[in-house]
Amino acid sequence: MGKIPVRVISPSFGELWYKGESYKVKWSCDLCWGNDTTWDVYVEIFPHRGGYEKRLIAEGVPNYYGGNYTWTIPLNLTDSFDHRYLFQMEGSDCPDCTNVPKENQHPFFIIDPSQRPSQNDTYWLAKALTSEASTGTQTEKIAVAYCIINRYHKGGFGDSIQDVVKNDFAYDLEPNENCTRLSTQILIGAWSDYSNGSFYFFSPMRMPQKGDDTTGIDIAGGLHTVPGTNEEAYFPGWAKPSQEIDNTTTYYQTTTQLQWKELNNIRNWFFMFYQPFKSNNHTGETPRNNNETNSSNNTGNLKETPGFEILITAGALAFIVFWKRKRLANN
Repeated sequence: MGKIPVRVISPSFGELWYKGESYKVKWSCDLCWGNDTTWDVYVEIFPHRGGYEKRLIAEGVPNYYGGNYTWTIPLNLTDSFDHRYLFQMEGSDCPDCTNVPKENQHPFFIIDPSQRPSQNDTYWLAKALTSEASTGTQTEKIAVAYCIINRYHKGGFGDSIQDVVKNDFAYDLEPNENCTRLSTQILIGAWSDYSNGSFYFFSPMRMPQKGDDTTGIDIAGGLHTVPGTNEEAYFPGWAKPSQEIDNTTTYYQTTTQLQWKELNNIRNWFFMFYQPFKSNNHTGETPRNNNETNSSNNTGNLKETPGFEILITAGALAFIVFWKRKRLANN
């Protein structure tokens, strides 16, 4: 039998920890359960642009019924999304155990407390993401979140994230853990705007198709083939194309002075995002969005961090069936 690796339980994947605060590092070793094995705890630091540092933070931590160590994060550690942190446990008391392999490590990030977003903003953004984008990929969730944030920064849609969400988005579900963590990262400025400055979106798969009951649903945009697919769906009135579109379309204007343009890593059948029309924006160039989510200049991109990926579960995909006609058309 091969050696059994140690597994990190906490922090979770992509979690944000704040300098000067205390957190419990937790790990598990199946062969060490109930014996006197001890482990030395290290934090490994990987700057995004190369380099490596390894710091010992605790020695001889017992692993009798699950290992844990409370770590107060030093104020002199670099707080940046350009730095990826991992925990490593090393010890010699268990000859049949191995140190934590990379697949059992959870990259996390250390942030200055001044960057912490308000609990209310995080709650309402996560609530909207859970309600609107449970079936979305990570990129699609980020794009949905930026539609809300872009509206807030633009003004006229609400005086707070909560107002913007309650005015125009679904928020009937309580936030799940992934959406809460992602919302915190977005509000801190860890992710780029994958919506490219959009203010509106709808989900074709949740709209009625030909022959479906359309009672109470805005279908004034007409029945159209969704670009990039062979599927047809009704569009809401505000997304009505001003020209014919088909499955080869990559850009079109609406009759309401909006524009849709195909975005990288966005599935059109799941989400179509719309920006205010710009006359010079039909060339296929991606518009640059200069909005900031807070006063921080830390505008890195966690998706570019090695190993950072949140997977969508099969259970989430099954959720499509129940949300097909959800009120995204009103957004």
